[in-house]
Amino acid sequence: MTSPASPRILLIDDDELIRDVFTMMLTRRFEVDSAATGEEALERITEGGPYAVIVCDLQLPDMDGRAIYELQGEAGRSDIQDKMVFCTGGSSESRLSEFLISLGEERVIQKPCRADELFAVIDRRLASPEDDDAPV
Repeated sequence: MTSPASPRILLIDDDELIRDVFTMMLTRRFEVDSAATGEEALERITEGGPYAVIVCDLQLPDMDGRAIYELQGEAGRSDIQDKMVFCTGGSSESRLSEFLISLGEERVIQKPCRADELFAVIDRRLASPEDDDAPV
């Protein structure tokens, strides 16, 4: 169970089964809110935050994860962009693949994934989101 001081996570995925499984894993350590669409996610980010990390599916029915990321940048919310990690089952669209490559593999979760893989990506965001450009 989470404690009152548990970091908050926003989970964005249109697949109900994925949301349920990820939520079950994440609630071991975090307080979790979820959204099934990009529009719902934008509402949660604006009204439900702040979130320590945002786990966002790359392909959603109404907009892709990249659009959510870019909208945050356009709004001057680089702090939100820094908190975002993306999950994908594999994108065949080259524009989205290039986006994931530009972020770096440390911010990408391949679905399906194990709990330890999910936590590792989230822990990296929690540890030093501002250090993405630092040499490894």
